[in-house]
Amino acid sequence: MSDLERIRKKMQEQCLEKEEPFCSSACPFRLDVREFAARVRRGSFNSAFRTFANAVGFPGVVAALCHRPCEAVCPRREVDAAIALGDLEGAVLAHSTDLRPTSYNMPAKKGRFTVVGAGLSGLGCALRLTNRKYQVTVFERTDRIGGCLWDLPDPDASLADVDRQFMHERYDLRLNTEVTDLSELLEEFDGVYVATGSGGRAFGLLDDVRPDGFPMATRLPGVFIGGAVTGANPMEALAQGLRAATALEGWLKTGNMRSAPPAPPTRMILDPSALVPMPPVRPSDDGYGKEAAAAEAARCIQCRCDACIRHCSFLSHFEKFPKRVDEEVEITITPGTLDGNGTVATRLISTCNQCGLCGEVCPEDIDVGRYLRGAHNAMTAKGAMPWAWHEFWLRDMEFSESERAALVGRSPDGANEYVFFPGCQLGASDPRYVAGTYDLLVERNPSVAIALGCCGAPALWAGEEKLHKEVCDRIRNDWQALGSPTAILACPSCLQLFAEFLPDIPTVFLAD
Repeated sequence: MSDLERIRKKMQEQCLEKEEPFCSSACPFRLDVREFAARVRRGSFNSAFRTFANAVGFPGVVAALCHRPCEAVCPRREVDAAIALGDLEGAVLAHSTDLRPTSYNMPAKKGRFTVVGAGLSGLGCALRLTNRKYQVTVFERTDRIGGCLWDLPDPDASLADVDRQFMHERYDLRLNTEVTDLSELLEEFDGVYVATGSGGRAFGLLDDVRPDGFPMATRLPGVFIGGAVTGANPMEALAQGLRAATALEGWLKTGNMRSAPPAPPTRMILDPSALVPMPPVRPSDDGYGKEAAAAEAARCIQCRCDACIRHCSFLSHFEKFPKRVDEEVEITITPGTLDGNGTVATRLISTCNQCGLCGEVCPEDIDVGRYLRGAHNAMTAKGAMPWAWHEFWLRDMEFSESERAALVGRSPDGANEYVFFPGCQLGASDPRYVAGTYDLLVERNPSVAIALGCCGAPALWAGEEKLHKEVCDRIRNDWQALGSPTAILACPSCLQLFAEFLPDIPTVFLAD
């Protein structure tokens, strides 16, 4: 695997840019909190409601019952206070002018499913299945739906929300009907979701479930189990019911009992010390008004791993995260894309100075500079990199390596304990800098030799790997001829390249 392929693989698998924020990762419904908060900040309460409702199924119920795990992990807690997402959800319900559920205009599908239990989890599963136009029958052993909702001080408001979400959907509800044998249901239906609630009948399914995550895929083909009967709290139970609909649909289409497990915790990394304190906006007794809700949502920092963008002027200038860089580079260098003559990322590839800062600040040590160097080499190898992008680099190096500029001189005392290698840029700035620095070094230690020339960085940047190797070989030969002294380097690029390509040469940096 080439260096380019290795870094690309690491970038695709380990870059944290698109990791979920902490709040979304903690949410049982994986609500897109960044989008939700952004819409509230803009005052777009209708669209914020749609984002919320589509994620949670029963928005009124969730706004009333959610225990707000998102707020417990909000990075703002480290500097002032967590974003009051629970109160913002209530504000969206209060200020949205259209609380009607989305109407899905699709033809009816042939699949027939049954849900055992009309609590939150069972109703959530039924809602999603009817949204997708499957035929659904819900069995409930009591004379009413809602399960734990009846334990609330005001159950009517939550039950009204349930009725509203089923406004455009139809399902067959059979109250006062206790299911005692699942085999009979499997003869009539394509799949079963058991959500009988806390203390409900589990049909022995919990003793032999498949370890596929929630909702639990059982050993009984076509049967899944989830909700409070498995020990889930109300919000987890509802989320499991929503996911159960997807699992049942997958079973119908593929015959595979693979229920989607909960997404793994986010790998997001954020430095709280970089946050600017913003005092929280407290809601009144009646909740947030529109302006107050927008102000509180504006405190959301839209959590994203952006260390490379913040520290690297190259990535900041192009406003591109590493994965976007990879997409454009792939189009540019891969034969067959754009007839093999893509130029989308030519400027991008040639602009990075490969300082390595991005790799130093990246939590996953992803070095975009080395990746772009590999891309430059690939473009050069196929003759597709414009000469104008690197000709001046090579001309500078050619002069630095010529008889007019390059030399190797032994130390005044002949011991050659050190060798001063200023590189080409110090002398290009002003030759007196090189002469003055060397005089000072010799004054302090007469065992300092001198070697003038280039470290080969321009050849490396230009994708001329063969030429770069020739320069490195010349430096190593000169160093060995001097007796292998410690090199005193004055250029950061030289320091970086010596460490990577000439690791056998001991070095110290002049600034140290």
